[in-house]
Amino acid sequence: MQKRIVILVVFLIGLCLILMGCSNNASGTIVNTETTPVDESQDMNFESDTPSNDGYLYTVRGHEIKLSVNLEDYMTKKQTATFFDIEKLASHFGFTKSNHDGVYAIIVDDKRVDVGFQHYQNSTTELLFNTKARGIFRAVYNNYNVDKMEYCYYTNYPVSYEFIVLCAKIMEDYSVEYTGNPMKGILDDYWVEATHCYVLPEP
Repeated sequence: MQKRIVILVVFLIGLCLILMGCSNNASGTIVNTETTPVDESQDMNFESDTPSNDGYLYTVRGHEIKLSVNLEDYMTKKQTATFFDIEKLASHFGFTKSNHDGVYAIIVDDKRVDVGFQHYQNSTTELLFNTKARGIFRAVYNNYNVDKMEYCYYTNYPVSYEFIVLCAKIMEDYSVEYTGNPMKGILDDYWVEATHCYVLPEP
């Protein structure tokens, strides 16, 4: 008799355990094993070179400038500075090397146009734009600070980012037989007639 009672108790305990297991599975959390695709575009962070439908957008002194090239393609980061390959950019727009380092030339309507950077012994760098038809235009800094020059061209000549953007704009405009002044409308507030140049307060 006792043996039957023991068997019955064991049976009832086992039945209870089975029922408890089913109850836990029924109330448990269902885990979704499917992978949700990640929208990688949310992680992209565009700064000064923002791609548009037909080029890249840059900002100089509050003015938006559209270029067909991504200037980052012409930058090389090294240990001490980031170098801008102006020769590569000039070649892209059909300019050839001039007689001065950092200056490149193209022929438009049988007239020569020189564009580039002029470096001086006091370490200052200015943007140069020279046409036989319109004369020489320059952009300089009134308070030149070499520490604020973010980039270099050639070996170690310092140059600002906005000068690089403006240089690229002039080259691109004249690569399609433009005949005006590409800096007009962008640097008008800094024009000094007496010196025939744009004098920017500082980088």
